This record gives sequence, C-alpha cells and structure tokens, in this order.
Amino acid sequence: MIRDPSPWVHPCVAGAVEAVAFNDISLGMSLFRRMSLSEDRLLAIKNVCRSIQYGIHANLAEMLPIIRRMLRSSEPDVQEAGVRLASIAAWIPENSSSGSSIRPADGTLCVVISAYGRP
Repeated sequence: MIRDPSPWVHPCVAGAVEAVAFNDISLGMSLFRRMSLSEDRLLAIKNVCRSIQYGIHANLAEMLPIIRRMLRSSEPDVQEAGVRLASIAAWIPENSSSGSSIRPADGTLCVVISAYGRP
C-alpha cells in the first residue's frame, strides 16, 4: 500500500507511517521515503506533515528538499504547510542529532531563505 499511486490511499498510509515515525523514527523515515508523493497536494495531508516534522528532528538535511518543494508549490495549502515546517526547522539547535547546520555564522535564523535556495 505504501507505493500505491492512488491519492485515495495516501491519507491512510500517511497515518500509519506517522504512527510508526512517532515510535521508531528510523523505521518511520524509511517508510516515508518509500511513499509515492508525486502530487504536491499530498504534502499538505496532516499525517504527511507530521511525519516530515518528526523527520526534521531526526535528519534535517533529508527533509529540506521536501520543504523546498512545498514552498515552491503552486498549491496554497502545500505552501502554508511548508512555511510551518520551515519555521519548526528554524528552531532546531545547531548541535542537534540532525547533523545539519543551516544558519549563517552570525546565528541568524534563515531556514525559509535557505529553503528557497538563496544564499
């Protein structure tokens, strides 16, 4: 079911993946990577957003391309969800286990700018 291309299946699968990610982030992110998220509007599903949020804390560098995609989407709901996730990512400490630093040397929070691919 995780690779099912039908958009009707995704909310159910996303709910299961979110529950797994909450309890076992490594397995949850492994399942999340295998989900078929070819349509941008699927990224606005609450369970998908929460899985991305868990992923931000586990591996920020892996989630940033998804957040960039969300911010660049033509779907307003997806853009809004992307902004929320970028805001959450901005508060990840630089010494977190994610191993990714996206702040400039002066400590300014710049996740949203970084997500758009600007310096």
